[in-house]
Amino acid sequence: MVWDIKDQVCMLTVRPKAHKIRGDLHSSLYNNMSKVFVIATDLMAMITHKAKANGHAEIVLTHNEAVRVAHYNPAFKHIISASDGSVVKLWDYETEEGCDEVTDVTYVEMNKNRYIISVGWDRHINIFSDSGENIHHVQHPMPRWPDDVKKGHKEDILCVTSCPPTLLATSSYDGEIIVWNLVSGHSYCHIKAPEFQDVREDELDEDNSVGKILFIPSRRLIKDSAQLIASGPKGCIHFWKVFDGGELYARFSCSHHFRTFISSLAISSDDTTLFVGDALGFVSVWDIESYCLEEPAEEPPTLIGSWRAHVKTVTSMNLVEEQSVMITSSDDCTVRLWTTEGHYIGTLGQQTPWDIYNSATFLHPMVPYDVLIDPLSLPNHPVLDGRISVHDVIHAESLQDGVGREEEEEDARVDEDVNGNRKNDAPSHNGPSSGFVYNDEMIAQEIKKKPYREGTGKRLRHEKLKKPPKDRGGPNTYQGLKCFDLDDEPAPMTPPTKHKDKVLDDPFGIQF
Repeated sequence: MVWDIKDQVCMLTVRPKAHKIRGDLHSSLYNNMSKVFVIATDLMAMITHKAKANGHAEIVLTHNEAVRVAHYNPAFKHIISASDGSVVKLWDYETEEGCDEVTDVTYVEMNKNRYIISVGWDRHINIFSDSGENIHHVQHPMPRWPDDVKKGHKEDILCVTSCPPTLLATSSYDGEIIVWNLVSGHSYCHIKAPEFQDVREDELDEDNSVGKILFIPSRRLIKDSAQLIASGPKGCIHFWKVFDGGELYARFSCSHHFRTFISSLAISSDDTTLFVGDALGFVSVWDIESYCLEEPAEEPPTLIGSWRAHVKTVTSMNLVEEQSVMITSSDDCTVRLWTTEGHYIGTLGQQTPWDIYNSATFLHPMVPYDVLIDPLSLPNHPVLDGRISVHDVIHAESLQDGVGREEEEEDARVDEDVNGNRKNDAPSHNGPSSGFVYNDEMIAQEIKKKPYREGTGKRLRHEKLKKPPKDRGGPNTYQGLKCFDLDDEPAPMTPPTKHKDKVLDDPFGIQF
């Protein structure tokens, strides 16, 4: 332990396990010049004394930890700084500000030309040429479209997606979606979701941003169908028609909780199945083969399945359709593999490997442990959802009990005979005429039904797959040992006598 002599305060406690120090302590020394505490055991260990940064408001800090290096890049006119916490920051040399963040990137091939399109906090579309003939170490974006400069987004752009050969769409933080022509750079339409009319504001997500957008490529030539899917605003899925100025065809909530933000979208290659991931870790699968194909729809599409993949936000989803596998990543620091039916395959980094071609190696029907114990994984219930309170439930049961007692009293009055004696028409459980007689066969049939197999809860799967006790072949509580009488019981032998008047008995028949 390191103590401050003046204030008599313990400044540091050196723990061998935490500081990776082995052996008995022999000597210690503090070097005031290098601010290093040296400990001699079976090996030499040096512990650096780091002073915490002053949190005063008037002191401006570039990093929260000690800065080890700072370099200037003349090609981009950037300053790069790195600190002890493995933090690297990029600064604009001319404005002294951090560079704008890139939020999304897409790759486009058009007229035998390849382009990389990026969007971000600069609120503009940046196009870079991916030509193999002219390779530069430093490449600046191509000139921006006039409509992008004059009629572009007013807030940060969150997502970009393309639909060959000519469509490009971008969405921003304020909920605006702009559809562009890749050839001319003109905007087809500016679309924004209308306000909810019949829903209270406290039931909606406060976020107006549109985080993800997807085109339905097979519908790009069908003018009267919905060609674009957007995840938001207000935590709802929107189907948009992008031609003729844009039109909203459908809007529905696809999350287990109505106010949950939709964080990820994925669509199958045949444009028939939509996968949706939300901020609570749920993944839902929807059938959109004929949804909004010819006209707007008021009801949501058919739900194929739903499961909880993570306990935090689903950040991405990728389909491997050859093996019907879904790859999901999340803010909970995990990447997991699932079948498209929701069967759990495994988590990257687990100790037990799996074979993607052998379903017996999957962890299904098990689920991740963090998902199993999380309270949000519980099934829907009015009390858990907040629609009714526990007091209302108790009060409703008491009302039902009161009504039941009144009915019983009315039946009792009807059953009284002329002499005022109450009739005893209740069936006896012991009599032969009772209506509640159960024999052994009926009990055996009820046991064979095993009603827990019909449950859909994840926790019941552990009970179903619990290994039964092994039959060792010995007796158990349902068997008894049978006893048999011995046949040909031998006669008892007479012991030899030692009397002096009698000859010694020879029980074995040996004569000398």
